[in-house]
Amino acid sequence: MSELRFIDTHAHYDYAKMESVRSSVFPQIKEYGINYVIDPAIHFESNYNMHQLLDEYQWIYFAAGLHPKYASKYSPDEAVDILNKIKRLAADGCRVCAIGEAEITTENAQRLFHLP
Repeated sequence: MSELRFIDTHAHYDYAKMESVRSSVFPQIKEYGINYVIDPAIHFESNYNMHQLLDEYQWIYFAAGLHPKYASKYSPDEAVDILNKIKRLAADGCRVCAIGEAEITTENAQRLFHLP
């Protein structure tokens, strides 16, 4: 039987407010048995910043994309250009394991899943 592995599927360790705690948090993540982390991009720029900030941590993977809250500021033509850049980034082997960032808030979940 193979070893059980754990993945934190949604963490934002690239946030500036995490900068002061990364060096103490990252060893704890590994100590608690988390094998991999997926850090989703939220701004267009964060698709690139994540790789620079977190590249030394080979167990952190990236979900390239835009948070829906920020995506609406782009025109349709700009959005297509951004999507093409994100596809190229993912194809470049930068540990991109997914494309997309979804905000599932209580309000969104109620609407999406017809919850009371």
